[in-house]
Amino acid sequence: MLITTSRKPSTKTRQLCKALSRVFSAECINRGKMSMRDVFLKTSSKGYETTLIINDSQGNPSKITFYGNQGQEIVSLDVNIALPDSRLHIKPDDLGFKCEMHELSLLKNILPVKSDNEHNYSNLVWIKNTDNKYKAVMDFIDKNGNCTGLKIYIK
Repeated sequence: MLITTSRKPSTKTRQLCKALSRVFSAECINRGKMSMRDVFLKTSSKGYETTLIINDSQGNPSKITFYGNQGQEIVSLDVNIALPDSRLHIKPDDLGFKCEMHELSLLKNILPVKSDNEHNYSNLVWIKNTDNKYKAVMDFIDKNGNCTGLKIYIK
């Protein structure tokens, strides 16, 4: 997977881009003046199947969009984020996935995760239902079973 940002990203958006590249063992590139076409050409030339683009609004990451290798939009998520203060201790090679929302379970096929992780609560991307104004929260659980502090709130 190739991860990049909008053309003029904020500091928080760049931090999220780098954090997600570490979690998913993906390549993170600075977009600069690259057009969308150039981004998709770079994705396919490097042999990646998916491009993840993080857009921001008023200095905060606000939208995460996944594209296929031909440039077709797969899914777009309006988000708010909480960034951790410290480094994430996740092993990308053994990353599991758990989703409590049927309409977001397609992320399992997009994200570079190893498998469903029904009974193991460590080294995990966990999409949970919420009772507040957000549809769901994507939580990242480290190799010791602790929340990393990186949360993506999906609107």
